[in-house]
Amino acid sequence: MKALRFIPFAAAIFIILSCSNPISSSAAKSATSGSSTAQAAYAKLDVTDSLAWAAAVTAGDVRQGTVLVKTGTSFSSASLAALGATQTGSISVSALGGTWRHLSVAKGTEAATILALRTIKGVLVAEPEMRLHLPTNETRTKPVGLPSSVVNTSEMKAKSIAFGSSTYISTADGVFGTPLGPYIASAEYNLSVTNALTSYATYNPSTLTTTTYAAVLDTGLNMDHLNFYTKSGTLPIVAYAKSAFTNNGNGTYTSNGSSFVSVPIPSNWDDDGHGTHVAGILGAVGNNGVGIAGVMWSGLRLISYKVITDNEVGSDDSGSNWAVYGALEDLTTWWATAANHKDSSQVTLPVNISLGSYYASEFETEMIAYALKNNVVIIAAMGNDGKTTAEYPAAYTGVIAVGATNGDDVITPFSTSGSWIAVSAPGLDIISTYNISTSDYEYESGTSMATPFVTGLSAYTLAYAPMLPDQLKTVLMSSADLVGGETGFSTSYGAGRVDVLQTLKTAVSSSLPASGSVYSPYPISITVTVSQKPTSDIPVYLYDSNSNFVEVGYTGADNGYLGTVSFWLLKPGEAYTAKANYGGTENYAQVTVSTTTTATGIIAF
Repeated sequence: MKALRFIPFAAAIFIILSCSNPISSSAAKSATSGSSTAQAAYAKLDVTDSLAWAAAVTAGDVRQGTVLVKTGTSFSSASLAALGATQTGSISVSALGGTWRHLSVAKGTEAATILALRTIKGVLVAEPEMRLHLPTNETRTKPVGLPSSVVNTSEMKAKSIAFGSSTYISTADGVFGTPLGPYIASAEYNLSVTNALTSYATYNPSTLTTTTYAAVLDTGLNMDHLNFYTKSGTLPIVAYAKSAFTNNGNGTYTSNGSSFVSVPIPSNWDDDGHGTHVAGILGAVGNNGVGIAGVMWSGLRLISYKVITDNEVGSDDSGSNWAVYGALEDLTTWWATAANHKDSSQVTLPVNISLGSYYASEFETEMIAYALKNNVVIIAAMGNDGKTTAEYPAAYTGVIAVGATNGDDVITPFSTSGSWIAVSAPGLDIISTYNISTSDYEYESGTSMATPFVTGLSAYTLAYAPMLPDQLKTVLMSSADLVGGETGFSTSYGAGRVDVLQTLKTAVSSSLPASGSVYSPYPISITVTVSQKPTSDIPVYLYDSNSNFVEVGYTGADNGYLGTVSFWLLKPGEAYTAKANYGGTENYAQVTVSTTTTATGIIAF
């Protein structure tokens, strides 16, 4: 049995590292693209930088005609009329304080409106509404025919060589009376190379008596697909589905992240195919003689949120962070009510987000903090730039970021690298379900395909060993295989390529680390005061005990949270230094991470 490996903390936590002086948002992309050792701080779009703003708008990274604002109790909505702004939605999370408002403004006035909002009493944060995209450079190809037993192996090898990998292991599953699915023997190499098929011989999910949940935030889900029906073929495995659009991609954007449209079950609202492909890798039903098998192929209940449409290039609505992270808030609120999932002993809910943006947002970090408070953890794609470029949510603290390997256990040329990566998984030429019909399949390549493998593995693991997000992250990383010639953590592979069997063994054994033994489940909370008054929207830079930059957050919130920022999943017992600058003066606070309560500090000006 492989010994449990604990990853050195500086490499293992999901942090955004930088040089001693964090780079500006306008320079973030270019400054981090040069080498695998370059690292980046959170990159917020600077609305005062006209060139950076114009570039972001041209690239479609900013949603035009809208802005986001967080307000406190002293805010008067009457002030919006003077700015020509109209509120179209709102999200309030009592645990975080304040209210996030979605405002409609005239196109071309977004930056000026944000600057004006920041001068209004009761406004804590004002920022652009950013957009997330499907990762670039992902390839899609149809399989040659629909084989009755196995896919054409020579065709698979020819295609794999073209993509730089020649190893596809043909291992039929001997545990079951019938194969997990017709494609298992050759096409689903990801289940072989990661020891998943071996794991199923000992940890057979079809013998579980409780339900396991996982969620996907993507382009929707083809619930009519036969691979998403129970083995009996009578019911889809979907717990519920919602959409940020009024119908399958051609309808009206709801403009309100707390007011999603319920999607009928079953139905097919996936007008792109990406979401269905991702969901199939995660949890397509297996051992039923149909198509493929997902990693968690039995006992799973899927939750789907449609936040992207097929016409995302032409649609300014598609991938709005108000929709994506509003979906996360909506999902978290559902998960926080135990009665909604009383058929499960599961503690942590894994959420797959195979989307990305080059810019950070305080709205996003707050929704992630709310999710973590309620044991909802994001598993996100590193991106397909093939260089060191921070993409979000992968580069946020508390997110499990995933890179892509091929059938030879070598990192793919397109897989983005960075110190925030956790693990890697097969992501080259992966066959999965698609959106065209009830029996449609496609090969796709990208970190989008590697990520749901890890989300499925997380669901599979959580079904056998209920644990908190910090424990899940530790188990995934400490159980990974060192591949590609690496001898330890690297910015390309993370802790290694996931090993399904070893992950399950670690999770159910006495080797399972106690919560807080490697990462604390409690944050550091820093308050910035000016003349003894808590002050919002001040950047706070966090450094570890070796003076290495960890991450940056922005103060905000209200109702007891005004002027505070929280940093999550840090090393217990370590003393961190938080620094802030106000009016040209720098000050700091030192705080030691606790495993039993939130550690607090004050930076006073």
